[in-house]
Amino acid sequence: MIEREQLAEVAARERRFYHLAVNADGETVASVLEHGLERTRGYYRDFWESRPGHVYLGRFPYLKRLFSCNHGEQVKGALFSVDLALLEPARVNPDEDHFSFYGRDGVATTQRFRLQPSPALWTWEWAAYLRMWTPPSLGEWAEQVELGKDPATTRFSIGRGSFAYRGVVPPATLRLVKPDFVVEKAA
Repeated sequence: MIEREQLAEVAARERRFYHLAVNADGETVASVLEHGLERTRGYYRDFWESRPGHVYLGRFPYLKRLFSCNHGEQVKGALFSVDLALLEPARVNPDEDHFSFYGRDGVATTQRFRLQPSPALWTWEWAAYLRMWTPPSLGEWAEQVELGKDPATTRFSIGRGSFAYRGVVPPATLRLVKPDFVVEKAA
């Protein structure tokens, strides 16, 4: 969550964040514009599986970098912008990727906010390889530690370029930017 005043400050600086609905067809786009943006399935699996019931939003450069760097092929979908000023602050949560042990300073970040350390990618991969046990995904970890209970974690995540919205992003906040947006793979 984030305080109303703090979300208003972010919205005053940059009114819109973005979401790429991967592989969205015309029917999906029409449904999103009528009913809102809701997570129906996650794009990532295993270690990177995100929080259930959350829609992820980011600044355009962050979103473009994420989809171009983390995939071996181009990614296509419908690009939506979301008006931050119309969101419910209590539903705005951090993006757990910014707290990942795998991230550039994930260990320091979890210590800074006094959070239980997130699972590490290498631990997850070894446990899967050895078929010993399945550590939690980043999304499961975020739910376990109640990531977002402290508004400072949400502000930190927004400062890094993305956040997660719990529930349905209302249709009144949405604008279709491009129905056939393509993110090319990084060279």
